[in-house]
This record gives sequence, structure tokens and C-alpha cells, in this order.
Amino acid sequence: MRKIIWAIDAVHEPGELHEQTVHALEALSRVTGTRIIPVYVLSPAQLDLSVEFSGSWLEHYKPAAQKVLESYIKSVRLKNLDAPTVIIQNRPSLRHAVEALDRFAVAAEAELIVLGTHGRKGAWRLLLGSFAETLLLRSTVPVLTIGPHSKPIADFNGILFPTDFSRTSKNMFKYIVEVAKDLKAKITLYHSVPNLIEPIFQSGVYLFGGAWIPVRNYFDEEVDQRKKHGDAWAKWATKQGVSTEFILDDRGGSISERILEVAARDEIGVIAMASRSGPVSSAMIGSVTRQVVRTAPCPVWVLHNVPTVKSAREKIRKAA
Repeated sequence: MRKIIWAIDAVHEPGELHEQTVHALEALSRVTGTRIIPVYVLSPAQLDLSVEFSGSWLEHYKPAAQKVLESYIKSVRLKNLDAPTVIIQNRPSLRHAVEALDRFAVAAEAELIVLGTHGRKGAWRLLLGSFAETLLLRSTVPVLTIGPHSKPIADFNGILFPTDFSRTSKNMFKYIVEVAKDLKAKITLYHSVPNLIEPIFQSGVYLFGGAWIPVRNYFDEEVDQRKKHGDAWAKWATKQGVSTEFILDDRGGSISERILEVAARDEIGVIAMASRSGPVSSAMIGSVTRQVVRTAPCPVWVLHNVPTVKSAREKIRKAA
């Protein structure tokens, strides 16, 4: 990693979440030596204003926003910290504010956007209108979120990657292996095998290939196939120089809860997840990622399709 965008919420007062975010940035900077660019998006949406403002009107707010940013980072002891940047976006929607930040990150060739999220519930719950939610859904650059339940971390020496073995997940796993080399981190590859529908278990048989077979036989064969798949991924990553462990979980139940259990039990440094997964996935879907982001005990690194990032950067270069 060469550049990281630190998305700062200049509306709320610095608190514990701010400190947790700084801890995460400190750990990343210490290992990778990456440049950190503090950024605040100044827009009507961020100021809770519903009307559309002209760029010249918002320019009046820019000096105040700049001072807030400077006060935020004044006491922060981070290496390779760039001067803060205020981005003006005059359209009154979170989507446009997020797109402005994403364009800035792509143009800067940043590998990551880091931000804290309050993880509100109810009408303000995460992934239902918040800046963090919209960023997770729309950003072409990977996003690292630090939630209210995240504990301070000293390093990122452990990465938990839940997978459904889809093609998208495989591309992301290759990318994670490369990052793990830089971080000198171990990877825990995790896969949850969903249980078959309960009534089928009760009947004890399953229609497969035109014939009824004992459902337990089918389930055991499925588990065995997925274990071989996971072992092959882990073996490949280990050959790349990254220590990798594969965990196959066939207990069923809530996938997000199982992921959080593993993260807490093994004191994982960061959970890496796909924002979206395979088109026919029973193990990893967007809702699982959302649930993990809300209550994770560590930072969550939300990845998007890697080719999408490369494509976005190419468009910026052509436009320039």
C-alpha cells in the first residue's frame, strides 16, 4: 500500500471511535510506510441541508472545515501524514458526496479508504442512509471500517477472509494474499457450509440426479468437496509466502455470528469481506457483510471487484 485516504467526519466531535481509527492507521503506516491523506467531503448532505448549494456558497464553509480538519489531526502522531484536504460537493445527496470521495481516491491512486462508523441502529442504522453505508455500497476503492465495537489493535498480523469460493471471491483472495505479504500477516480462510432445509433432514432423503439418496451422504460429500477446495486455496497461498489456515464450519446457523465468533476467538486483526459475492451464493451475501460491519470486534476491510478499481483508474487517466 502506497496511499490511504482517511475519511474524516468533521461534523461529530472526536471521541473513542476517532482514537480507534487512529490506532488502525498507525498499525498500517508502521508496517507499510504508506502515505495517509486526511479528507473531508463538504456537501449539503454532510451539513444536513436539503437544498442544493452552488460551489461558491460552499466555499464560505471551506475555511471552517479546513480548521476543523487541522484541529483533528494536530495531536495525531502518524508518520507520512499529508496535509488535510477538503473536497467540495454541492449536490444535496450522500451518493454524490461518496462519489466525490471515490473519484478523489481513484485519482490519487489510493489503495484504501479508512473511516470510522457509528453503527447506529433503528432509523439511523448502518447501511440505511449513512455516509459509511453509501460508501461501502458504491466505492470502487476498498474500504476499511472501524466500528463502535472494534477494540484497539496493535497490528494487522491476522486477516480473516470468509469465502463462498465464487470467481469474485477467488480474485479477491489473490489480492488479499498480495496485501498480506506487505503486512506480514497470516490469513485465516473461512467457509461456512449451510445446512440443508430442515424438512429434508427430517425426511432423511434427497432427490439427486433423478434418484433418492440418503441426505447425510449428500451433505458429507458436499462438505468433503468444499474442504478440498479450501485446502487447495490455502496451499496455494502458503506457496506464495503467506501462512494460511483453512477453517470449514458445517454447524449451520447465522453465518455472520460464526464469522464474529472466529474473529473474537482468534483475536483477528482485520476481517476482509466482499461487498458482493457470487451470483448463486448460499454462504456469503451482502447482508452478511453488513451485519459483520455493524458489530465486528476489529476493523472490517470491505473489498469490491478488483478489476473495477483498475477500470476506474484508467477512465481517470484518459479523462486527464
